[in-house]
Order: sequence, then structure tokens, then C-alpha cells
Amino acid sequence: MVYDSFATWARSREWQNRCMVSEVREVSGTPVSICRARIREAFGSPPTPDFHIQMISRGWSRADIDLGQGKFSVKGAPGRFIVTPANLQSEIEGDGVFELLSLSLPAEELCKAADITSVQLKDDLNGIFRGDRHDTYLHGLIESVWIEANNGSPNGRLYVDVAVRAIVSRLLDHSSILKQADNHIPALDVAALRRVTEILNDRFNQSISLDELANAAGVSSFYFSRLFKHAIGHPPYFYLTKIRIERSQELMRSVPDLPLASVASTCGFSDQAHFSRHFKKIVGVPPGRWRSEIA
Repeated sequence: MVYDSFATWARSREWQNRCMVSEVREVSGTPVSICRARIREAFGSPPTPDFHIQMISRGWSRADIDLGQGKFSVKGAPGRFIVTPANLQSEIEGDGVFELLSLSLPAEELCKAADITSVQLKDDLNGIFRGDRHDTYLHGLIESVWIEANNGSPNGRLYVDVAVRAIVSRLLDHSSILKQADNHIPALDVAALRRVTEILNDRFNQSISLDELANAAGVSSFYFSRLFKHAIGHPPYFYLTKIRIERSQELMRSVPDLPLASVASTCGFSDQAHFSRHFKKIVGVPPGRWRSEIA
């Protein structure tokens, strides 16, 4: 059977029958899908038109793997991962009960995220298909995408855009092309920064993509987050969250009796819990307590 994406495969009866538990999440407005599954034993996947990173998040596994570059053996533990190329049937056999976190991205989107051509991508990632690796930072990034995919907030799209580029950058960390390109990153000038911050302030309660902000700045989306953070001190999604928190404080001052759920939805948060979590993280206390203290 032909599957049009890794997510479709992960929802199939064949996949479900080989898993103890499985859940697939997607982020609205992005091509990203992510699956968390508890596996009885390691098994391969059919060809799909997307790359996918398969990382062990819990448990362990011992497996023999072939991702098109020759067979290799792994003893997987949390934080260890493999990257399966697009349009390739992976050959995997192994044992061990473990939890697998799989993030998939279409090949063309991966090229776009890396700001390179498909030929460059093939050359740069060629070595990564020959074995497994361990990366705690990458594990944290993928876990954060899993969490954000469940929030349903307008901020989710921007956050995932940034996270995907950080993930791709991590995969290409030792790429000569990436290192050469890093030496020619343009500075984010004042006018470009003004255009970006105006978008974030004017549309703070809407879904905004990283591509849109990068286009407004006139730079590649792959480098935009780093340039923005260098100029502002925070990544764009955190800057947007701070704007939303500030607007929520203004709203609670002007309408003291407005329910927190209404404050949350008005200011771009998916629900009251999402709002409260970010509010406490930035302000230091929950919004209800903050409002009572200023009354």
C-alpha cells in the first residue's frame, strides 16, 4: 500500500496493530506531523514522501537497521535517533519495549527550512542515514513540538516554524554548506525590524508564520529567527507571547470583571490554561492572583 505521508502510515491499521499505544498530532497551518507510540518491537516503514526523525523518548531498543546506506546495529536509549530519508523503505528489525517520538516533514519543506536545494540536502544529510545518534537538545526540541501541537493556539504555528528550523539546523550542524552560509548572514536593519515588530503588535492575537515575518524582513526564513533574537534578545515566538501577556494585563485593568477565559481568547491564547501557564512563566504569578493584587 502507498502512503502519502508518514502521518497517514502512522494512522494505518498495520501501524496501530504493531503498537501498544499510538497518537498522531499535526499543527494547523504547517506541514509538520508528529507521532508518539509505545512499541513492542522495532519495525521498518514503507516509503513516504517525507523525511522523519525517529527518536526514543523512553525505554530501550536493540535493532538492525538499513536506511539505504548499509546495515548498522543500534542499542537505543532515550535521546538516540535515526533519520529516515524520503521515498525509502526502511529495513528495521529489533526488540525491546520503548516509546518512540517521530517527527516528519516533507522533503521540499525540509529544503525550504534549510534554505538549500534538494541536491545540497541530499549531500548534506547523506552521512546521517548511516547510523544512529544521541542529541539531548534535539530531543527537547521535538518534545516541545509535541506539546505545542496539542495547544491549538495561534502561537503554535510560529513556535513550530522556529522549532523546525532549529531541528534542521541541528541536523545540518556539521554541514560545510551551512557553515559557509553562516559567514554571509545579513544584519537585520532597523527598517526591517520595525516592519516585523509592527506585524507582531498589530496581529498579536492571530496566527503568524515565520515565512511571513522573514519576507517582511527581507531575509531567509532559515536565518530570520537568529537575526531577530540577536536584535531583540528573544526569539519571535517569545516576543509575540510577551506582547499577548502585556495586552492581557491592559485588558484586565480596563475590564476587571472579564472572565479569564475571555481574556485568553481575546489575546490569542488557545484556552485559559494555556494563558495562565504563559502568564505565570513571564509575570511570575497566575493571572487571577495578579489581577486581585492590582485591584
